[in-house]
Amino acid sequence: MSFVIAKNKLKQYIPEGEAHLVIPEGVESIGANVFKECAEIETVTLPSSLTAIGQRAFSKCANLRSVTIPESVKTIANYAFFCCENLESVRLPEQMEKLGDSAFSGCTHLREVAYPKQVAETGKYLFFNCDGLADENGFVVVNGVLHTYCGDAEIITVPDTVERIGDRAFESKIVEMTCMGEMRQVRNVQRIVLPASVKRVSDHTFDGCTAEEIVSFGVAIEDFPSPDLKRLAFIGFAKESERFDPTVRQWNLEYIGTYKKQYLPYIFENDFAPGMQIITETGKIDLKEFEAVYLQPAQAANAVQCTALLLAWRNEQA
Repeated sequence: MSFVIAKNKLKQYIPEGEAHLVIPEGVESIGANVFKECAEIETVTLPSSLTAIGQRAFSKCANLRSVTIPESVKTIANYAFFCCENLESVRLPEQMEKLGDSAFSGCTHLREVAYPKQVAETGKYLFFNCDGLADENGFVVVNGVLHTYCGDAEIITVPDTVERIGDRAFESKIVEMTCMGEMRQVRNVQRIVLPASVKRVSDHTFDGCTAEEIVSFGVAIEDFPSPDLKRLAFIGFAKESERFDPTVRQWNLEYIGTYKKQYLPYIFENDFAPGMQIITETGKIDLKEFEAVYLQPAQAANAVQCTALLLAWRNEQA
């Protein structure tokens, strides 16, 4: 086997038909595209001196079945093992700091991943199109992290084994090349239900997602990172109100009181009495607006409980 190494960086590999590669000790990084599309490689042993694997370093090594990644590796760059279709298992170092975009996407035969408890920076589509990792419902969950959803349901109920959700996990239109050079189109999502085990979402968790509602049992509405997501979370909360104990979810109800006019249509549509009660108890209803903004829309929506609460409030003001 022939390697070109300069300043501890493996810059080039000259194929000589080897199926089993052993990269020598002393190599600290592997450059971009070094082993890209080397179809003859079946196994790779990396040295304990290695800290970084470059972009597309092993991309499309179609027959690569096994790679030993030492604990010294801190960074795996974008597309490093993209479309290594026969890769069966991966053990990632506990001290891993960065996993790039699509690092293992397209590894369709990947069945097992030993994933560190925490990675400071993870890219999007990390395990996209890794159907071997998906459970029967289409969730790719590794070590409590939901990396992607590859099912076709319009209503997605995230399992309670999930503690964190990766960026763009629910993206509905993914501009991503498959190993065959095709575009993959994913379904539109109407509702996402997050379990109590998910305590926070990131700024990019729902990027590209077309969900019309988000029902959250563990993340407060005010903790969603954008006004649009707060709105979706509230709508989901209102429509799934029977699932919530108002005494436990008081912060969600108080959110209604703060942004009452914005959400009145949804409260009336669902005859959401707990939300209406919060509004009447705040005492901030303007009597001048009572008929046009509150009572008439409630009656028009046939919101019986809300109408009763409003009439009771009006009587109290007399």
